[in-house]
Amino acid sequence: MTFHNSWLMVHRKTTQFARALGYSFVFLAGLGVQHIWPAAAAAPPTPIIINVVYGGKQPPFVIKSAEEDPEHSGLAKDLLDAMNAAQDRYEFRLNIMFPQRVAYRYEAEGIDLVAFSNLMWRWGALGAQSSATLYEDGDWYVALREGAQDVFADPAKHSIIIIPGFSYAFANYETDFAELEKGFDVVAASNEAEILSMLVRGRAELGVMAGSMIEWLHHTQPSLLEDVVQSQRADHEFDRSFIVLPRADITPKELNQIVAEVAKTGHLQAIYDQYGLTLPAAWRAHTAK
Repeated sequence: MTFHNSWLMVHRKTTQFARALGYSFVFLAGLGVQHIWPAAAAAPPTPIIINVVYGGKQPPFVIKSAEEDPEHSGLAKDLLDAMNAAQDRYEFRLNIMFPQRVAYRYEAEGIDLVAFSNLMWRWGALGAQSSATLYEDGDWYVALREGAQDVFADPAKHSIIIIPGFSYAFANYETDFAELEKGFDVVAASNEAEILSMLVRGRAELGVMAGSMIEWLHHTQPSLLEDVVQSQRADHEFDRSFIVLPRADITPKELNQIVAEVAKTGHLQAIYDQYGLTLPAAWRAHTAK
């Protein structure tokens, strides 16, 4: 066989193979087969970052400051961790800062949510919205057991420990500490965890503490309350929720759905039990379903 004939035979075989392969692709395409090679796995979608703030160290919502524990600790972090685990569309990130800085941070940098807050604490005026209630709270007067009833009769006439930036009914919800000093004998504490020790040291006759703080102490450190009595009448009562700010990338309805998913598993009840707090009835109903 000559070289020319050999080349013709190879060319003919190659052409026949190419045609057969082409017919095979046509046949597979007719069956709806788009690829014959394994496709690469699609990358998971990038979650939407939701920046959440809480105003300072206030057990049980925030037990340790960022300086004490960069990862934070407390009910707020545990709830956000559970919400992250329940879905992959959003990633909730917690930031802790002094209450006075929260409003500034919103104006200067933008935040999405305020955790365990209330619309009446200036957020309603900004057009914010609220999630379903996460905790039914209030501010209560506390004093050393001896002589407590005398100071409870008219708290505004006595020296009183408060948190600068917080609002109280006895002071008509004024939050400017300098203004409060003009009309009341107020003593500043950096957080509610300091109030009991300040009372024992005689810094003031009474203090104001959130019911959530008192409930947590009854659960975790009841001995701290042995020499202290709580007033029967609250300074004022309020609900705590997620405050959804106008520029947020999530809605109150979506937040409620995510929290409901955590509740259905029983994890929400477990988190509240860990801190000794009473879970609102609406979320307990989700757990029971």
